Amino acid sequence: MKDNTKRTYESLRKRIVDVFGETVADQVTHKDYEAVKEELGWAESTFKTYLRYIGQEGGDLEEGYREYIPTDDDIYWLRKGMGDAFMTTLQLTGCRLNDMWRMRVEGRVLHIKASHGGASRRLKLTGLSEKHLLQVIRWVEVESKQLNYEAIRKKWYRVKKKYKLDEDCTPHSFRHRKVTLLSESGMGIEDIAAVIGHKSSSTTRRYLHRDMGAIAEDILIK
Repeated sequence: MKDNTKRTYESLRKRIVDVFGETVADQVTHKDYEAVKEELGWAESTFKTYLRYIGQEGGDLEEGYREYIPTDDDIYWLRKGMGDAFMTTLQLTGCRLNDMWRMRVEGRVLHIKASHGGASRRLKLTGLSEKHLLQVIRWVEVESKQLNYEAIRKKWYRVKKKYKLDEDCTPHSFRHRKVTLLSESGMGIEDIAAVIGHKSSSTTRRYLHRDMGAIAEDILIK
């Protein structure tokens, strides 16, 4: 691989790894373009370039993304390292990392303005305890103004390394966790898409996982 080509490949791969993790970066195929476009804002030509680099111009995955689902142990250590305000907000919303800085709270409603090709939405906070509500407000009104995207990304990497978490445990993996938890609670696919900020429920279906074992409810209600 020529130097320029190698640098381009490494740059594209880093973007995917930062958002989706190592496993997805190696296994993504042409069927996953819409999901990648929504998360990264890539043009089709950019996505095809990456597929050529990894030798995946065709081929299928059995069930779309083979995304890692964070465990309760992961969440315990991430809360210690990342802080309760950030983690409560991430778990509650299942947000793209970019969207964590596109929020505002009015009363007990959280407004999220979507980036890339996602959908903006409003989430009711009426079901949250006072403790968790204050954590969300703290992230939106205080910590998000102190820490930018790059600072959070680097902090996440350090926490993951310090506590020896799975390489594929990324902020984006909490989107998959949230979708699966909502599905297991009985929520319909269209409603899940609205909560998670997908414009199309077909994207949401690719996020579903049926192998979560003992994970039966969101950590926020424990």
